[in-house]
Amino acid sequence: MWQGYLNRQSAHFSVRPFLQVSTTASPVPGFPRAGLYLTNVGAGVALLSELNFYLGAEKIADPEGPMHWLVEVFKKQYPDSPHLSYVRRVPNVVSPDSPPLLLGIAPEDWTPESGKRLFDFLSQLEVRGKYRSLYNEPFTLLRTPLE
Repeated sequence: MWQGYLNRQSAHFSVRPFLQVSTTASPVPGFPRAGLYLTNVGAGVALLSELNFYLGAEKIADPEGPMHWLVEVFKKQYPDSPHLSYVRRVPNVVSPDSPPLLLGIAPEDWTPESGKRLFDFLSQLEVRGKYRSLYNEPFTLLRTPLE
């Protein structure tokens, strides 16, 4: 019976996801654009049920999605910055092998200055989320603003 319990626990750990929000200032291996990524550094698929973004105390609520709102705020602060690409809808399933880009600068438009501006802007974000493993185990995601 003990062996069965250990095998079940091992199976749960072997598919446990671990989500985090990653911000890059320049294109690097694994992150082809400077920007904001939702990464799964765990071993299993994450089933995302909720993802909320906050800038200061304000929860970002936009009918076109939080990334659209962030792009608009960024463009107001830095009107001469390059075009930003973004997702309209955050994926519900995040696999460990390919982190989805949420918002970023195209490699051909990237400069060290534009990358630093975007990194500094995105570092102000707080991100909160809820997700589950394939075994329906609940997890939370919390990324506080970077200092």
